[in-house]
Amino acid sequence: MNSVFARLFIIGTVFIAGCEGALVPLGDANDVPIDERLLGEWMALDDEQEASIITIWAFNNTEYYMEWKEEDEDEEAAADTMRIRAFSTELKDYMFTNIRCINCEEDETEWFFYRYAFEGDDRLAVQGIRNKHYRDAMSEMTRSKDVRKYVRAHLNDEDFMEEDIAYFERIK
Repeated sequence: MNSVFARLFIIGTVFIAGCEGALVPLGDANDVPIDERLLGEWMALDDEQEASIITIWAFNNTEYYMEWKEEDEDEEAAADTMRIRAFSTELKDYMFTNIRCINCEEDETEWFFYRYAFEGDDRLAVQGIRNKHYRDAMSEMTRSKDVRKYVRAHLNDEDFMEEDIAYFERIK
C-alpha cells in the first residue's frame, strides 16, 4: 500500500488529482453511533516504510474528529496536521465513512466516501470508490438519498471500488 492511498482515506484528497468529491454526504451524521473500535491511533506504512499516523476521537455520539500526520514531521507538524470531520453510513451490510477536511484551504465543503471493515481488533481495511464515479455522477448530486441510491446500485460492479485496499494497524 502506498502513502498516497493512505492520505486519500484520511483526508479525501482525491481533489488533489483533479477529481471532485460529492456535494452531500452518503447519509445523516446522526444515523450511526460511534464505533468504539475505531477510536485511537492507527498507522499505515507506505512502500518505503514511512508511516502515516491517524488519530481518531469521538467528537460526539455519532461523529469522529480525526487528525492525520506523517510520523517523521518536523516542528511544523502542528500546522501540517490534517483535521477531519467524519461519520459512518451503513449501505448493504457495508460500512462507509463520510470524510470532510475541516482545515484545508480548498474543497472543504466536499465529501469523500470510503468503505471500511475490521480484520480482527487491530487491523482496519479501507477501500475507496474509483475516481471516475465521483467525477461522472456523485459530484453533481445534491441529495444524500440520490448518492446512496447510486452507491447501492453500483456496489457489486466489478470496477466500482478501487482495486487497492489500504491497511491500518492499531498502535498499542
